[in-house]
Amino acid sequence: MNFYYVSDLHKEEIEIAGDDFKHCIKSMRLQSGDPIYLVDGKGNYLEAIITLIERNRAICKPEQLQENYHPLIYQLSMGVAPTKNVNRFEWFLEKSTEIGISSISPIICSRSERRHLRTDRLQKILITAIKQSLRAFLPRLNELMDFNEYLKHTSATYEKFICVGAAANHLMEQYKGTPYVNILIGPEGDFTPEEIRLATEKGFKPVHLGPQRLRTETAAIHVCSLISSYHHLKNAN
Repeated sequence: MNFYYVSDLHKEEIEIAGDDFKHCIKSMRLQSGDPIYLVDGKGNYLEAIITLIERNRAICKPEQLQENYHPLIYQLSMGVAPTKNVNRFEWFLEKSTEIGISSISPIICSRSERRHLRTDRLQKILITAIKQSLRAFLPRLNELMDFNEYLKHTSATYEKFICVGAAANHLMEQYKGTPYVNILIGPEGDFTPEEIRLATEKGFKPVHLGPQRLRTETAAIHVCSLISSYHHLKNAN
């Protein structure tokens, strides 16, 4: 099964164009009358039938719409400093989406080496990742913002952590298992003492991820895995 992305599935006819058209018609050789599976990034999953194929687009007839398709059983929001090598940050976006994350906020810290991002390109990476992982929910990608600005918009209802190499306790020793969690991952040079102090004042608990030193994107993926595994194992029991 392959998923294709269409931003609006609530139509009498659905158009497939662009890269998705090339993939489903030219690569997968789908034909008129074949079923096709669509998601919109808002949690909607649609089974449709291809009714018409033209030069640059295909038209589909909706058959069965399922709302709230396989939602995350937790809400993980993450503030992450973009890496100097943007390819590593893009890799994080792809893999965190596949594992499960609800909101991603690129943040500029005192020691950040990258202060610019192409949001349109990053959005395409997220869309590709939900199709690859058979997900219907697209993580929210916020605009690049200053670390202090990010702290102003954090919710008091979330359990909050800031990952710091010198912290006394591991993340999973401090995490209480609440379904709403917000985690900060710093740049290659780590957070400054002042940033740690400011985050702590906003309710973020300093934690570490083990004795090894992890790259920014590796730490972020590791956190996604830890939170996802915790909740899925808990849910299975």
